[in-house]
Amino acid sequence: MRYDYGDREFQVLCDIANQQVVDLDPVSPANQLPFLRNFPPFKGQFERFRKNNRTISDILQKHIDTHLEKHDPENANDYIDVYLNEVKASEARGEDYFNLDQLRIVIFSLFGAGSETTSTTLRWALLFLVKHPDVYKKVQAEIDDVIGRGRLPSMSDKAKMTYTEATIFEIQRLGNIVPLSIPHVCTEAFELNGYNIPAETRVLGNLTAIMMDPAYFPDPERFNPVGAYA
Repeated sequence: MRYDYGDREFQVLCDIANQQVVDLDPVSPANQLPFLRNFPPFKGQFERFRKNNRTISDILQKHIDTHLEKHDPENANDYIDVYLNEVKASEARGEDYFNLDQLRIVIFSLFGAGSETTSTTLRWALLFLVKHPDVYKKVQAEIDDVIGRGRLPSMSDKAKMTYTEATIFEIQRLGNIVPLSIPHVCTEAFELNGYNIPAETRVLGNLTAIMMDPAYFPDPERFNPVGAYA
């Protein structure tokens, strides 16, 4: 499943992904008081969010159906093909963890968490590297030394590129594109720092408090790949 940049369907998906980030808004009162979703302006926002979810789901299902029609277990070309192989293997074992509904949900999550977030992180990367040419030069030198100019990178290169990895982490720390993460729900009751948190409680993680904590990151407002991860 691959798109050209000019593909109309790809552009629709990107537009929806950008809108979903706005509508998700973890600090929205409607996320804390769900009954507000029945009233303006939250009602329109929530309905748009659900409509966009259905649109994405329908597009993904179309691609899954196409893969099912042409599926060749001996020639897996992408993630969907590999997953379909696992579905058949799971069925042979009498299990149902790998199934078509789960496949659609996983692809939905990969797209939702890996499109707008990635492009926004890359924009932060460009900003930080323009502002810090010394870091840019070191990253480029490490890339040239480990990967060179004649091939694509691979996972095996990661262990040899510690400075580049530290730079990526620092971009994500200071860029911090989801400062409150996304809403989660407790699966069971627990106690934290003397507070009793009931099961099914909606919680938000304050990532900014962690990323900017001088106890873990000396001089936290400074972009410093080496110092932050020494």
